[in-house]
Parts: sequence; structure tokens; C-alpha cells
Amino acid sequence: MSRSSLEEYSGHLNDAIPLARLSSCGESRRFFLNGACTGGPGGADVSLGELEVLVLVRSSSPLYAGIQRLWLTDGSLYIRTMSSDSYPVWGGWRSVSGGGGSVGIVDAPFDSTLYGRRDGNWEEIPETSGSGTYTNSGTTVAVGGITAGTVFTDKPLSEVLDQMLSPYAPPVVSVSVSPGSASIENVPVTGTVSISVTKKSNPLSPSVSISGLGISTTGTVSAGGGSVGSFAFSGITASGSVTATVYDGRQNTTGTGTFTVYYPALWGVYASSPADMDTIKATGIRIVSGKQNPFNVPLNGTGYAAFAYPAEYGNLASIIDPNGFNVTSGWQKQTWTFTTGSYSKSYNVYIMQSVSAYTGTNYKFNF
Repeated sequence: MSRSSLEEYSGHLNDAIPLARLSSCGESRRFFLNGACTGGPGGADVSLGELEVLVLVRSSSPLYAGIQRLWLTDGSLYIRTMSSDSYPVWGGWRSVSGGGGSVGIVDAPFDSTLYGRRDGNWEEIPETSGSGTYTNSGTTVAVGGITAGTVFTDKPLSEVLDQMLSPYAPPVVSVSVSPGSASIENVPVTGTVSISVTKKSNPLSPSVSISGLGISTTGTVSAGGGSVGSFAFSGITASGSVTATVYDGRQNTTGTGTFTVYYPALWGVYASSPADMDTIKATGIRIVSGKQNPFNVPLNGTGYAAFAYPAEYGNLASIIDPNGFNVTSGWQKQTWTFTTGSYSKSYNVYIMQSVSAYTGTNYKFNF
């Protein structure tokens, strides 16, 4: 190894600590430490032949930054230390091992990388956000986002914790239709659909596909969620729904809003016993909903009470007065047709067969 190559090698090391150099003295072609001709380690000159392989390092630990170590090809190890005076001076070299022995373990590279030893060499160890893995034969109960029966095989603990404490959750798509329902007597209907999206695990894609109730368009939403906007519909004569679909990078999520057209139930108290459906329709009070069981009807007034509803709901099982008595036998059933515009439907009509006074308390009509 020539002087220039040794100096070049030294130049690749950390310049923060003075490193020993080798130099030749005149024509003797002897090489000495630190460019001095006063002798090699231990005061003895070191010939070129003995320096065919020279390893010069310093400790990578800050605690030992003031130590230099020198290994010679015969296995000899020499060290020297720097004084702690205000003017640092390197001390002399001293032998700490004899020839023919092991040359020791050279420090790992000093570059903030994690290293380990394998087969006598330093190898980089990849760093992970967590440490350790987990293997099981199946979870016995659900824990957080981990369902019962989940099997893990060499799963990094960081991923197990994420799955337990921060499981994937899809966005929530809210679709509100106003009005949400109407009587068949009031069609066609005009209204609005309001849409919003709540972000959960993942950022949202901007496009929102909207379809239904005569609407077919694309809305937009921010990556963090929020309002998509309001969309008008009109001319609706039948029940239907509208959907809004958003993508979060993992899956499509759809929200649905509904609009329902009802044939109403009707009730009233009449001076004379109703003879047809038109009489019931003329002054009957509407209950715009689907089938209820029971229908709670606050009969009020004096006369003949009547209650009518779509025949498809079936026959009444009982009629219970406000005192809890079953009074079904006092009512008579009729089957008439309810007609409005171009729409018609068969109705069951129950009429009280005697005049009674009603005070606005509920009668229960049970199916």
C-alpha cells in the first residue's frame, strides 16, 4: 500500500478526529506513523512488508471518539488516546494484543444506519415502524376491528394494532329527499334532494354519481367530505328512490334517499251514516302513511264514525275504545273504491252503526 493510497483512504474517514498517517523517511523505504521518523508502534520501525494490509479506524461511539486503533497484518492491535487538556495531544501507541491472534471486530460504518453482524461482516438491518410479529390460530372474540376467528401468521405487530384500533371504515353518504312522501291525491310532486358525504378512513375522490327520481348527474365533494349540494326533481307520480355514490380509493359507497306516494287512510264523524266513498273523501281527515298497527284515531264529534283504508292492508282484527273495551261488533265493514284523478284503489270502510259522542281520545284499529 503506497503512501498516497493510505492518505486517500484516510481522507474517506471522519475528519473530526486526527487520523494517523504513514510516511517514508528518505531512501530507507521504511514507513512510520504520523509522518515521524522516530519509529513505529512501540518505538520500532515498521517495514513496508509488514504494512501490506493496514486498517486504521476510530470508535464510532461518541464516548470513545478520542481513541484510535491500529491493526497490523500479523494481528497486532495498537491503540492511542487523545488527552483531555485544552490543547488536545495524541498520546503514544501501545500494544493491547500480541501477534498471531484475532484482529478483533472492526466498528460498523458511522452513518446513522442500523447494522448487525453476519458471517463476520456488517450487514444493514432494515428498520420498521414497529417491532416483532404475531401468529395465532384464530381469535376467539371480536376485538376492535378484528373479528372473531381472524388468523394471523407472522403479522407485524404494528399492522395488528392498526387493524384492532383503527380498522377501515367507509365514508357515510347521506341522501335526504324533501318531501319524503305525498298522498296520491297530491301528485305530481316537486321537491329537492340534498346530499352530503362524511369522510372516514380514506380521502374521497371528487366525483359523486347521482341517479333517481328523474335526476341523472354528477356532483363534486372535497377530499375531506362535506356537502355535495341540492338537486331538484319534479313531475313525480309514484314512489321511487335516488342514490349517490362516492369512491374513497378502496371501494364505492352508496347512500339512498326515498320518496313514497301513499293512498291515505281517512276517518271522520258524520251526521248521517256514509253511503259511499265520496262522502268519506269529502270531509274525512287524512293519515298519509303506510299501514300502521294499530292505527290510533282521535275520533271527535257526535254522529256516525267511519274509518277507511286500502283493502290491501287486510281486515281489522279488533276495534278498541279509549276505555280498553273491544267494540268491533258495533262497526260494519264496507268495500268501496277510492278514486282520485286517474288513480283508484279498493278500500275497506268500517262504519259505526249507531250515533255516539266522541271526545278526541284515541280508538285503536288493530290488524
